[in-house]
Amino acid sequence: GKAVDPKRWAELAHPEIVVPQGAYVGIGFDGSETRDATALIGCTASGHSFEIAVWERPPGPDGLPVKGWRVPRLEVHDKLRWAMGYYTVGRMLCDPAKWWTETEEWAGLYGEETVLILDTNSTTRHAQAADRWLTANREGTHTHDGSDTLRRHVEATHLKKVRVNADDEDERTKYVFVKGDDNRKIDACIADMLAFEAAMTMPPEPEPTVIAGPASGLSRPS
Repeated sequence: GKAVDPKRWAELAHPEIVVPQGAYVGIGFDGSETRDATALIGCTASGHSFEIAVWERPPGPDGLPVKGWRVPRLEVHDKLRWAMGYYTVGRMLCDPAKWWTETEEWAGLYGEETVLILDTNSTTRHAQAADRWLTANREGTHTHDGSDTLRRHVEATHLKKVRVNADDEDERTKYVFVKGDDNRKIDACIADMLAFEAAMTMPPEPEPTVIAGPASGLSRPS
């Protein structure tokens, strides 16, 4: 029932690919408040995803998760501000549970046509994005930077049928992503799915603005 075979995910790792400043990318955001992680993942138009930042509840001295920890929201704001300035962002898709106010603020700051909501509680939209991501992994058109955090979250992600009685072998059967029985975190995987969906559906990259210089052959005024 896992979303991706770990061996296949390892095959798709290309840490040698460096996404340069100004690259045209999509961003996926999966937000939480305390127990789950919060993740920002980017993805190029060619389908290569990379970790921007992931915030997870850290372990305490006893190895158990720290009690009372909360996602540092100001850090999330700062990291997104950096990403929006460093890359050229064509689309950002947000799963905004407990982050509705911030998502509306980001839409106001970065553009309502750029920052959009894809609520994974909407089975139809979740299944469509999941299907695109799963297909790209099978076909090798989605690669990633080899992030260990993303690997852990992908390996913890399981599939749940949209229609319980659908045939497993029917390629038209749709799935959504859920946690396994071990309740391990999958938030970075959700953000990766959203980043890939954003990159595949964002508008075409705008042409660079060309500033015309003096017409050739004309003499300078004395």
